[in-house]
Amino acid sequence: RVMEAFPKLGAIDKKYATEDATIVVPPSDIGLSLEQLTIRFQKFAASQLGLHYELSVIRTMFAALGTTKFIILEGISGTGKTSLPYALGKFFKRDVTICSVQPSWRERTEMMGYFNEFTKKFNETEFLRALYEATYRQDNNIIILDEMNLARIEYYFADFLSIMEMPVHNEWKVEVTRTPDNMNPKKLESGKLLITQNLWFIGTANNDDSTFTITDKVYDRAISITLNDKGDSIDAEYTEGVFMPYENFAKLFEQALSNYPISKASLAKFEKLDN
Repeated sequence: RVMEAFPKLGAIDKKYATEDATIVVPPSDIGLSLEQLTIRFQKFAASQLGLHYELSVIRTMFAALGTTKFIILEGISGTGKTSLPYALGKFFKRDVTICSVQPSWRERTEMMGYFNEFTKKFNETEFLRALYEATYRQDNNIIILDEMNLARIEYYFADFLSIMEMPVHNEWKVEVTRTPDNMNPKKLESGKLLITQNLWFIGTANNDDSTFTITDKVYDRAISITLNDKGDSIDAEYTEGVFMPYENFAKLFEQALSNYPISKASLAKFEKLDN
């Protein structure tokens, strides 16, 4: 019955019933620091993908990954807003899922899908498939919401904006369906799916007359990075990506927070700015 109602999600359950998602980290990838990761990513993107980014942009991007699960890349067309997270997926050996936001999106069913009462099947979207498969994975997963301000973000992304305010991560659950549990895929509990911490939502946003203004409510839950220019070309030797379990990646950020705590002087400046 699950395969009938949820063919895509049911297929994922079936796949991971026999497939081990454990990541075997080669010796060359053990013990990498955040600094080494950023430099390696710059060389990887240039040598393998022909994409060139300033090291300062890469460092900002990695800092954002350690700060939030929701990042917005803003700027004019052609500055690498979509290619940057795409390259990150390749670097971590886990292809990103790209979801193109449509101007007609008014609610979350446009993005998540819905249960069709006539066919008795759930209309599964690529967004939902990626969301669901991340719960089985141990690596770093990225969903790109391309041109996300073509529609009002706080309408279709409202559930996710709300759960990101919750301090307890096992409460990060979104309702997918109200169908009975015996019809639902394995990872759905009472129709709800836990959003795992190994997943980032990265939105791209063009700032022009065809788009909506991003509201303070959205900015409050995101890290915004503005890309104004293309990076200068660099000569880089052929560089491989990395096998990086999310657990290892998260520990690098924990170490950074411990080793380089924010100063009282900087905190005072932020407080003054807020006031």
